[in-house]
Amino acid sequence: MQHLVLFLTQGEGGAPGYLSRLGEDGAISLAETLEQFLKGLGFNFEDGAAQRSAGLYAIGPAEKVSFEVSLAAALGIYGEVLVCSGASTRSRKTLEPLVEHLVLPVVVVDGLDVSATQAQELRKDVDLAASLPRIFDQNESTGKSGIGPPLPRLVLIQTSLAALGEWLVGASEPSVAGALVDSLREASEGDRVPVLAALGYEGPWPGRWIIDSGDGSNS
Repeated sequence: MQHLVLFLTQGEGGAPGYLSRLGEDGAISLAETLEQFLKGLGFNFEDGAAQRSAGLYAIGPAEKVSFEVSLAAALGIYGEVLVCSGASTRSRKTLEPLVEHLVLPVVVVDGLDVSATQAQELRKDVDLAASLPRIFDQNESTGKSGIGPPLPRLVLIQTSLAALGEWLVGASEPSVAGALVDSLREASEGDRVPVLAALGYEGPWPGRWIIDSGDGSNS
């Protein structure tokens, strides 16, 4: 199955538990841009918003609910878009303007915004590369063993610039990935304002990632 995957990086951190003013403004601006982009793709977020709002409370706190249960609950509330986020404050705060306005559930995946270097420092074995299979290794009527319902064609992943850049270099042809990472770093003003990277994914896992190099080719 083919998916459009939008990777969203973080806004600049501020006081403990908050983003900086620049980070907040960037998160709001990107949320507004992304909302219009999604509506341009034909997604309707107005219909059923009240019902989704009531259903969000059924998922429960992320630390008390398994990933599998959260995934099934999120897709049950709104099955057209899956939103996943790493557990850090910067990730959650960056995603807030978008999910609150569109009334979308969020599935928190430990390690989704962690680079391999950060994982080693934290003495953990989860990073972005290790976390992605948990999302995409689903049973999509392919005969492959999976743990959850079929994924929608649009998946939004909140991560960090460091984790995304590291994973892109490892997941694609180096020159293509390197150019994309450089452009993301520049657009983010040195990891201060959130930016988007749009990739194609064709499953089942491990599948094939499609990265637009900007010159008409992809890898």
